[in-house]
Amino acid sequence: MDLSASVAFVSEPTAPGTMLRPPRDPAGRFLDRSEVAAILTTVAAVLAAVLASYLAVRAGWGPAAGRSAALASWLTGHVLVASSIRARPALLLRANPAFPAWALAAAATGVVLVATPAGHVVGFTSLPPAAWPIIAAAGAGGTRWPRPAGGPQASARGSERNGNAGYPPRDRHLAVASCGRDRAAG
Repeated sequence: MDLSASVAFVSEPTAPGTMLRPPRDPAGRFLDRSEVAAILTTVAAVLAAVLASYLAVRAGWGPAAGRSAALASWLTGHVLVASSIRARPALLLRANPAFPAWALAAAATGVVLVATPAGHVVGFTSLPPAAWPIIAAAGAGGTRWPRPAGGPQASARGSERNGNAGYPPRDRHLAVASCGRDRAAG
């Protein structure tokens, strides 16, 4: 699953103006305070969604159903978080077919494992239809928390404060790669 997500992100078209941005401060840390805060906030959001699904479904249908709900919520949260940190979240599906293919594969994996007898082979139980709205609400609510400035949805102001002149931290590797060429040419 993570290899598929990697392919989906690597296949993303470059954001407009990426190569026009100045290089980042070479003395700046790759994982600065704002990036770490964004990562921890995202982890907390997905954890909250998974835990809420697990506890709510477990209370109604038992521990086995709770485990299945946690898996379904985690896969849902994984896709929603990935969608929210894309360079251009509103990008047309045809611009990067790998991304919707991966998202569909993740969702289908979750459905197969927790809605069909196939999941019994690996220890999951089929969820009752009444559990799905709980999972959907927890997944959507838990992964839509505001992200700290400078994280995956960085503002230009937050990036400038970190010496990254107006582009989000996930694009720093582009500036690092071009920085050496600029110095060699100059």
